[in-house]
This record gives sequence, structure tokens and C-alpha cells, in this order.
Amino acid sequence: MTNTVPPTKPPHAAQSLPGRLTRTDDGALARFDYTGLRALVVEPDDEARDAIEGALRSIGIARTFGARSASHAIEIAADLDLDLMLCDVTLDYPEGDDGLSFVLDVREDRTPLDEDIPILFFAGDAGSFSVMEAKRLGVHDFLAKPVPLKRLESSLQRLMRDQFPTRVQPST
Repeated sequence: MTNTVPPTKPPHAAQSLPGRLTRTDDGALARFDYTGLRALVVEPDDEARDAIEGALRSIGIARTFGARSASHAIEIAADLDLDLMLCDVTLDYPEGDDGLSFVLDVREDRTPLDEDIPILFFAGDAGSFSVMEAKRLGVHDFLAKPVPLKRLESSLQRLMRDQFPTRVQPST
């Protein structure tokens, strides 16, 4: 039995968005509507994956799906229409030994994931060559682990402004 999730509908700009008023990186106040967004967390470590999914839920992204590997992520993506992916740079992947190979396959439309899905990358060492390569592949942000909740929330806010502008309402 396939678990299919209906596509999310963005709210109308004129109505007030759900969610709390949040101060953004630039000091402005805004509401971010995470309602109905589906996020895939690809992380080989069970505890780290659970922590990231819990952090997403505390921010307001209630629909999270965890994958322990790129292959597992591909299985999940075959049954779901996902809005966002958070991926560890260190993965066991058949065509390569890291998350970069997986993201390259996503971007070149060789997986069931949408080739334009917004991606946040994370790793234990954010000072490596991987950062530049990830940016070249269109990864939205690169976060060093362990990821503080405030840093994850800031990154998600920037992603929301860039990728889902109808889900962001500045305070007036």
C-alpha cells in the first residue's frame, strides 16, 4: 500500500499565516508557515537523524521522514512528494562514497526526488572542499554538526524566503 501525501497549497498572501512571529537574521519580524511541508532527513546515524527530525518538528515542520542512506531516501521518495531534503555529506551510496554523489544524481534527475528540491547539507567538518562542491550543486546551505536549533531555524527561514515566498509574511 502506497502512502501518498496530497500536494500542499500555499496560503493566500492577504490572509495571516499560521505560526509564531519570529525574528529573522536581519532583525525583522516575520511569520513562517511550515504547515504541510514534507521534509526528508538523510542521515546514517539513528540518534542524529532522530534529533534533526525532532528539531524540525519543534520549528513547525511536522511531516518528517527519516532515511538512513541514499538508497533508503530513494525508496521513500518514490512514494512521497517531498518539499525539502536535509542530507549528511557522509553517506554510503552505490555510485560514490558520499552525499555529494547522491545530490548530483538528484540534480541530474536520476532519482525519484524532484531535481529542484531545496537541500540543506550537514557534516561534522564544514570547512572542507565539500562546501564549495555542494554550493555548485545548488545546495541551499551547509551546516556544521552538531547543528544548533537556532542555526537550523535561521537556515530554514532563508530557504523559505528563497523557495517558498508565499509562506513568509513580514510583520507590518
